[in-house]
Amino acid sequence: MTQRGRRGPAAAPRRHGRRAWLATFGLLAALALPAPAPATAQSATEPVSDLQVTVSELTGVLGPGTAVVDTSRLDPRTHAPGTEDELLLRVLVENTGDQPLDQLRLIVELHAPVRSRGQLHDALGDGPDTEPQQVLHDEPIRSGDAIAPDAIAGVQVAVEVDDVDWDGGGVYPLGIAVARGTDVLAEVHTAVVWLPQPVTDPLLTSLVWPVGDRPWQGANGTYEEGVDRAIEPGERLDVLLATLERRTDPPVVLAPSVALAEDLRDRADGFTAVTRRPDGSSETRLVDPEDPPAQLARETLHRLRDVSRGLPFAPVAGAYADADVTALSRHGTELTALGAEAAVEGRRRLALQLDRASDAATYLADERLTPEVLDLVPGDQVLVPTSAVADRTGEEVTALAPLRSNSGRLFTAIVADRQIGAWLASPPSGAGPVVDAQRILAETAQAWFQAPGATGRSLLLLPPDDWAPSAETAERLLDALETAPWAQLTSPGHQAALGRQAATPVRLHGTTAVSLDPALAASLSETVAELSALETALPDDADTADGRTPSELHDVLLRSTSATNLDNGGTAGEALVRDVRRTIEETFGDVVVASGSRVTLTSDTGQIPVTLQRTRGGPIAVRVEVASQGRLVWPDGQRSEVIELTEGAAQTVSFATRALSTGTFSVAVRVTDPTGTHTLERTTLSVRSAAISGPALAATGGAVLLLLLAGALRRRRPRPPRLAVVEPPPDPVKHGERT
Repeated sequence: MTQRGRRGPAAAPRRHGRRAWLATFGLLAALALPAPAPATAQSATEPVSDLQVTVSELTGVLGPGTAVVDTSRLDPRTHAPGTEDELLLRVLVENTGDQPLDQLRLIVELHAPVRSRGQLHDALGDGPDTEPQQVLHDEPIRSGDAIAPDAIAGVQVAVEVDDVDWDGGGVYPLGIAVARGTDVLAEVHTAVVWLPQPVTDPLLTSLVWPVGDRPWQGANGTYEEGVDRAIEPGERLDVLLATLERRTDPPVVLAPSVALAEDLRDRADGFTAVTRRPDGSSETRLVDPEDPPAQLARETLHRLRDVSRGLPFAPVAGAYADADVTALSRHGTELTALGAEAAVEGRRRLALQLDRASDAATYLADERLTPEVLDLVPGDQVLVPTSAVADRTGEEVTALAPLRSNSGRLFTAIVADRQIGAWLASPPSGAGPVVDAQRILAETAQAWFQAPGATGRSLLLLPPDDWAPSAETAERLLDALETAPWAQLTSPGHQAALGRQAATPVRLHGTTAVSLDPALAASLSETVAELSALETALPDDADTADGRTPSELHDVLLRSTSATNLDNGGTAGEALVRDVRRTIEETFGDVVVASGSRVTLTSDTGQIPVTLQRTRGGPIAVRVEVASQGRLVWPDGQRSEVIELTEGAAQTVSFATRALSTGTFSVAVRVTDPTGTHTLERTTLSVRSAAISGPALAATGGAVLLLLLAGALRRRRPRPPRLAVVEPPPDPVKHGERT
């Protein structure tokens, strides 16, 4: 289905039958024609300028099974109903070179129907690898007259269906070539669908219509100049909205970006724009609500809301601001909780912004989906991009399959079609919107032809977030899908309720490569905790230093985790985190301990006063904590009640204490938010106790009493009796006495 430039016979080993036929024709033509007179047109042997071949009309669906549809809802500018008995083709051939081109022929070849999705995808890309089944047209363009530079020649081909060699129902590749002599100068590959009988079991098909962009708001609530280009007239988001606005109840599933809607609302009230200079510096300017950029934002938001209200199906949402939930889930409890919040906030905020309930049962996943993330997402069914799936081949006959999270939670996965997704993400073919829309339609038809007798099969068309079709391509695609007999456009909920699931569960890649920069993850985790502390420290409904509330700062942190902000090392995300940290520091401001550094206790018990002064910042609530090395005890606790400080004011809080001994002790004082997370001031007091403490005095008195008692007992004890010394009588012999 793509257009190709000049290709000689040696460059194309395939389709040798056609090359031989062209060579024979060229030889006969050369013998029959007289020698040409000198002319300005290029001959067959000269280098050929580029040709642009565009298909402006094609009857892409034919056969008795073609449904009779009500075309009153379709856009008459793009929908030109053909008849069921005629294959109509209009081709525009433009000479984009600087020399006239003559002796050109238009050749249209029909190939046998493809037998697989892969065969069709290859045929639409590089061309079929089979010989043509039938040559439908082979005629000179402008009777061989030259096409002047920058001129366009139009050719219309109409073939009765009875004259076509149909080989049963299916998708038939169609080759359109411009040739001169034996050279094929340009080619276009497309396909037509032949339905020999009515379709009774259409595919339950969901067409997701993404209307989103990366988060626009930068640090400090500013916006880069030109960030809103996508909503300007004729640009991507304007085209997507305009396509739906021109239709009545278009059966698409809208997937708006919540962050985009919030940015539009914010810009509508005026904003600050930042212009970057080549030298790296920047300047800011204030955009008033009456200025064109603000008016454009306001109008776009109204258009988005109006379109949403007119759709038959509820819109779907993924993670808020396209947060990388997978990366967040791999960096601790704090960031896992942040990722879970982003997953839930998407659908809640979408309903608030659009003033319409979103599809609460459906979660729009991204390509980074993993089994552990499934435990964080809401809903019962998940729209899964094929890039997140590890084991589906593209030949599946239904989009529905069971899907389990790590904890065993069961989901219904609706997996996007791989081949169609590739075409939706591809750049334009260059052959015109008719070809671009027809290749997607042909893929949906072949999906049905894979198992035409099966019922309850589903198909999901999931364009990329930055899908940018031309206005005509979008119109023609919707026209074609609405009238395709084999596709019943519906909602994911209807698919999950009525569709048949595949027997094999979906297996996700579960990649381990997705993670945050460690430094960014640590900074983000700390900032989340600090912001939570700030919220408890601020009075009710108080703003921060730069006029943003804690909830608005929390949104900035959520936006910092957007996949686009985490690209290129996370530079953009890191800037948003720094912005929040700076605001937190400015809002906490400064608190000093102004009560002096020395305290003397004249008895064993007393009060230690701590005087706080708010030297910078607005009203804030704090607590004071004291701690010592065990020489002091605190009968009433070591933490004060919450104290509210105002700028310039001072307050004193006292702590009751009792000294266990005399001496000088150090007391650490810390001033924090009410939760104790953020420290505003830290200092040390010197406490001197000059009096003997009660316990010490009691101990000393007890010792003295024991000593006195012991002395008294000793005095009252009776003395033992003394024994008399009896001397023996003198010895008479010894003294000279005789008997």
